[in-house]
Amino acid sequence: MTLNQLTILRISTDGDHPVWADLYTPDGQSGVSSLGGAIVVLCHGLKGHRRWGFIPRLGDSLRQAGLAALAIDFSHNGTAGGDGDASDGRVYPRPELFRQNTLDRERRDLASVIRWIRKGGDGRVDPAVRIGLWGHSRGGGSVLLNALDDPADIAAVATWSATAHADIYTPRQKARWREAGEYDFLENASGERLAMGVGFLDDLESRHTEYTLADRAASLTVPHLIVHGDMDLVIPVHNAERYCDAGSVLAEKKLVRLRTGHTFGIGKTDESNPLREAIEVTVDWFRRFLLNPGEDT
Repeated sequence: MTLNQLTILRISTDGDHPVWADLYTPDGQSGVSSLGGAIVVLCHGLKGHRRWGFIPRLGDSLRQAGLAALAIDFSHNGTAGGDGDASDGRVYPRPELFRQNTLDRERRDLASVIRWIRKGGDGRVDPAVRIGLWGHSRGGGSVLLNALDDPADIAAVATWSATAHADIYTPRQKARWREAGEYDFLENASGERLAMGVGFLDDLESRHTEYTLADRAASLTVPHLIVHGDMDLVIPVHNAERYCDAGSVLAEKKLVRLRTGHTFGIGKTDESNPLREAIEVTVDWFRRFLLNPGEDT
């Protein structure tokens, strides 16, 4: 499926800026079938967007497996929204929005998307559809927060490269952050300068206990697939192990460790690479819990 075949959606949030999304639907469907219908919401990470890296490939793989996928741009990820093209060619033409973003805002954005689905998605989605959530890196935090907040609406979750706690910054980094009024860096792929404002840090510290994601996962009642690279230098693999160590009898967990880094070898063409394995196990997970609930595989 090419990008120009996707349905582009604008989803209102509880703020001034919408979530833009690409809808991948199984062949022959303009929406989600009411017969065993299932949809997986795909959430990007810190410097990602709905068409970043492996997200389109995962969305198309889910579509081919009979699952709809909704790849979203968080409202303050700094991209152009709409068709995703900025007039000046920049990937992040709205850095001021990126600067204002927080994890709590992303959690609320995702909650807005889930409510939109439950209201019928402007006539495109069966309100009774089974919902799965997938997130990479920081997007995994938003996924888990929503699954913990409102598990009745979610059938299964999968996280790739998720951190055990959203606050991964050292005291020295935080001190410099507050002194400068921002935490800035270059986005390697595009060379654009981005910065997170102090509001992001305030959110991390004011909700520190709430963001102890691995510890809170012991009370997760939703099946959770945990995929992580053994060579991840951004979010080391011990973060994934902590999710499993926080044992729970309330829902099934599965840890898949792959010999790869934070972005799963994106850009490699070898079909035996870890990205292919990560996609396959993720598609199988959602097929099991969304299309065939209650069946053992």
